[in-house]
Amino acid sequence: MSVKILLIPLNGAGHMFIEIENLNLLMRTKTRLYEKGGFTFYNVTKLRMDLNPGGVKTNFENIFNGNSKEVERSTNLFFNENWREFFEALRPLITETVETTMLEILQKVFHLIPANFFVEDIPTSTELYKKGKQK
Repeated sequence: MSVKILLIPLNGAGHMFIEIENLNLLMRTKTRLYEKGGFTFYNVTKLRMDLNPGGVKTNFENIFNGNSKEVERSTNLFFNENWREFFEALRPLITETVETTMLEILQKVFHLIPANFFVEDIPTSTELYKKGKQK
């Protein structure tokens, strides 16, 4: 039987660095069209992402309140050698953070740049939503 148990109390205050390498992501958005100034725009209302990293590098400073630099170094080494498990433990937090950030960015971009600059033959919101009611 092979069992891994990680019970390390991480209680400190310091800087943290996480670098995700070779990230593949699948992004799904929900949008609603609206009209402004004679143009059709996207309103991004929801965003979900699946993140699949090719690697994760981390460095935590002062994670044991400065009590043991050697244990801190060993812990950082352990996290980097076992990056998959480390990422899986933090996946919900990382995914939520990336989703929130991307939603804010996409909302700003799509409120500034008309949707018909991205999709040439996009219908107006009136055309699209009127069609949906007629079905």
